[in-house]
Amino acid sequence: MTRRVLVAGILFALCGLLTSCPAGRPPGALGVLQQVTVPARVLGNLFLIEARVDGRGPFQFLIDTGSSISLVSERVARSGAPRDGSLTIRNARGETTTLPRVTLPRTAIGDASFADVPAGVHEFGEISAQLGVPVDGVLGLPVFRDVLLTLDYPAGRLVLDASAVIDANAQPTLRAFYGAGVPLTMVRVAGRETAALLDSGSDGSLAINAASGAELAAPPRAGAVRATLAGDYQQRVGRLTSDLEIGTHAVREPIVEVTEGIPSIGGEILRNFRVTFDQRHELVALQRAAAATGPLRPASQRSVGLSFFRDQAAWRVATVIADTPAAGLPIHPGDVCVSINGEPVAGWPIDRFNGLLRAADHITVSLAGPQGEREIVLPVIDLVP
Repeated sequence: MTRRVLVAGILFALCGLLTSCPAGRPPGALGVLQQVTVPARVLGNLFLIEARVDGRGPFQFLIDTGSSISLVSERVARSGAPRDGSLTIRNARGETTTLPRVTLPRTAIGDASFADVPAGVHEFGEISAQLGVPVDGVLGLPVFRDVLLTLDYPAGRLVLDASAVIDANAQPTLRAFYGAGVPLTMVRVAGRETAALLDSGSDGSLAINAASGAELAAPPRAGAVRATLAGDYQQRVGRLTSDLEIGTHAVREPIVEVTEGIPSIGGEILRNFRVTFDQRHELVALQRAAAATGPLRPASQRSVGLSFFRDQAAWRVATVIADTPAAGLPIHPGDVCVSINGEPVAGWPIDRFNGLLRAADHITVSLAGPQGEREIVLPVIDLVP
């Protein structure tokens, strides 16, 4: 199992899965006869809701529109769902891993229920620790293929509607391709039209392909280590000199991760919208609050030059980012972060840490390692201005 990375000023990845649904009967809606609205939480730019599986729970699930499969913890898998082999998943970088497979007889979200949801079995202890709430699974987009799915980030709610169609007169719509079980829509990056994945399972901003020709304000620099189910990798990050256009919406000079995969738009941008997916009619709509006007411009990416991975007991240094003040200090991968500003950090969720980085000019970390425990003052910098 690969670890999840708690990033010092750079957001952490969840899955970014791009794989076809496992063979067999696809999931279907059973009881969404009218509009169903349930509360949601947005933590670390990820969208979480509660669901029951075969009458048990509630369990907390992430909604991952960038994944064509679902995942559940062993605790959920023990609901009596039959084990039926394994499934191979592939992430956006082409890396694969194999997980045990189960079929969930009935998954209920509020008054809506879904039958025969295939899922891989995976443990979520580390991401639960990072978010500060227990996470027991990921629901991929194909679960909602027969209903209108709305992730209303600003209002903190999920809306399901089995009978509705996106009203193109009430909000601008975009054509979307759902053939692979994930939503691809056409956007403009640096004035060029390209297909991009709308990925609520990523907490990042915009990922672009290295071969896109998009111009950055400075050459991409090393970022933090990020983790996927199939392996860890180090980011390359920068800021575009031009805009991202999603239909009628503009994002001014977004921060980007340069990748080898397809372009994708993550939760850092999506959280500004009410996003509706209509798989039956191959449409998607993004709507901002009436009071929100003008283009979006993501803030600078703040960092202390470290990324951490977190097990359920401690934070540990995953990497020291080159060309930052931290690179010249006695800090080594594997060092345990005991406290920040004198306060033990074992129970800190990522939102608290990122909030500190946005507000502080420096932080004091207490690290323990082979050299013993020492206190180090780290300046907070704009890794990507």
